Amino acid sequence: MRGFVVTISLSIAASFRCHALLINVPVTPPSIPRCSSHHTRIARHPSPNTVLSASESKELDTTATTSTTNPSLLLTNCKLIYFPLPGRGEAIRLALTIGGIPFVDERVPFRSWGNVKPTTPWGTLPVLELADGSRLAQARSLLRLVGQTVGGGLYPENVLLAQRVDEFMDAMEDLGDTVTNVGQGLSKEGMEAAREASCLEPGGEVHTFLGKIDAFIGEHGSGGHVVGDQMTIASL
Repeated sequence: MRGFVVTISLSIAASFRCHALLINVPVTPPSIPRCSSHHTRIARHPSPNTVLSASESKELDTTATTSTTNPSLLLTNCKLIYFPLPGRGEAIRLALTIGGIPFVDERVPFRSWGNVKPTTPWGTLPVLELADGSRLAQARSLLRLVGQTVGGGLYPENVLLAQRVDEFMDAMEDLGDTVTNVGQGLSKEGMEAAREASCLEPGGEVHTFLGKIDAFIGEHGSGGHVVGDQMTIASL
């Protein structure tokens, strides 16, 4: 495994408009404009690219607190452990990057997962390891923690807006399950065709769900944001 410290400064005004799990949807119908727009945007999301090698990260660690624009004693020099893909870890990577928090982005090769799994709190990834060695787990709780810690409205202080953020993230989990359940038992080609049809055809399970997402964003978001009028973790 190789670790990297991420200290990228990103322009977030128009870059991150959709929860990462929306990428599970193979295609979005033009008749659902907000989802279609967000799906296109997420495909263009700049990943929090690794900028320093593991050996260089040790040198940076001693100055990390002063090098970030939004220092956090709790999260500074934390380690995010996940697989080498976006999945459930990317939104957390993005939130840390947006918050200006330097962190080690440790990506576990799939061949090593069998050995790593017993060392995790719940037998799953992502895991967030704090500088004091504490290990925290479960993707949505980690994303919420980062949002609350870095501030800037990434996780709203208003309890109703916070509930809407949580509601949308839970809905994205349901969307992932809905997509996964379509075409089960078919060949790979048949499954892909079934999922595409479910996205595009009115009455399809995924199409119906995307319509609900579209309506939610229209009711509770503005300016291209999922909830409220600024960036929140629901948009990542």
